[in-house]
Amino acid sequence: MSIIDIFHLTFSYKNNNRYETVLSDLNLQIKEGEFVCITGHSGCGKSTLLNILAGLLLPSSGRVVIDGNPLTGPGTERAVVFQHDSLFPWMTARKNVLFGIQQARRELKKSEAEELAEVYLKKVGMEKAMDKYPYQLSGGMQQRVAIARALAMDSKILLLDEPFGALDAKRRKELQQLLESLWDSGNGKKTVVFVTHDIEEAILLADRILFMRPGRIEADMMVPFSRPRTRNREKILSSMEYKLLKNKLTDLFYLDFDLELEENEAL
Repeated sequence: MSIIDIFHLTFSYKNNNRYETVLSDLNLQIKEGEFVCITGHSGCGKSTLLNILAGLLLPSSGRVVIDGNPLTGPGTERAVVFQHDSLFPWMTARKNVLFGIQQARRELKKSEAEELAEVYLKKVGMEKAMDKYPYQLSGGMQQRVAIARALAMDSKILLLDEPFGALDAKRRKELQQLLESLWDSGNGKKTVVFVTHDIEEAILLADRILFMRPGRIEADMMVPFSRPRTRNREKILSSMEYKLLKNKLTDLFYLDFDLELEENEAL
């Protein structure tokens, strides 16, 4: 059963008295509990699609249905982590996470919400910086707080736009493992839509990978590995299935690059 349904979605914006189309007649269904990674070159519409699913942009035409309801704007059933600047600058790390919890989990007492905020900040390695403001944190530390807030909200759908891009390799691996473990815990699996340029990350995390070319989905690939994957990371990375899938995705990236070169030469 799908939880996200997209029908003939088109999104355009006005630029110097002309309309630029970013997404064109896009159709997509994402099943409840599915972990979907979206990849492709910059400018192909990945982040625009995510912003539409978050309710921050509205389609120019077409329809988006979330859990059976037409999309009309943001909602607490969707937690979002952006690539940059997603924290409230006037709140500490603790209060940023607490705010998200209080919006999404109103049944909790304040003391329970405060305790939960600390739990998730510790999970992302921010226990020593809970009372610091965003300007006192590095970009990677800010992103960890944003991830803690999204996970603590316990929303049915997680929307993440390059969430680990600002992190070092060690912390990136740790948070990949944390995201996978939390995705498959609690009251059923969450539905995750995760934008990334990192092919290895997409294969290790996703059930399904969508490769986008400007305005459309070019390829829709299932990932064949069982879970939990983090325990079998090295085995997966050395497998023939991984190499074949990675080669397919790499070829799609390079084909895009070759087409762009041909277009530039034609000009």
